[in-house]
Amino acid sequence: MLLTILLFLLGLLLIIKGGDLFVDASIEIAARSGLPKVLIGATIVSVATTLPEMTVSVTAAAVGQSDMAFGNAVGSMICNIGLILGISLLFSQVRFNKGREFL
Repeated sequence: MLLTILLFLLGLLLIIKGGDLFVDASIEIAARSGLPKVLIGATIVSVATTLPEMTVSVTAAAVGQSDMAFGNAVGSMICNIGLILGISLLFSQVRFNKGREFL
């Protein structure tokens, strides 16, 4: 049990540090190339964050688990849409019509 916890914490530390290094490298690429950071974020970072999902889908499809590949793609889209909508609602005004009932 202790080994499992230690390995989990080590993995978490590596993920955090790897993400930090990746973002720093992306900023450096933007600075050296003269391209806007938004463009780098929309291309390099988005591709890199999609690679794990693509790896799972390709591996699942290769071993005949097409349901897993499909579920991974649908789940990813649902999560991304939910996160974007949620973050958008945090920074925008939401108006409710008090005289109307919603079913």
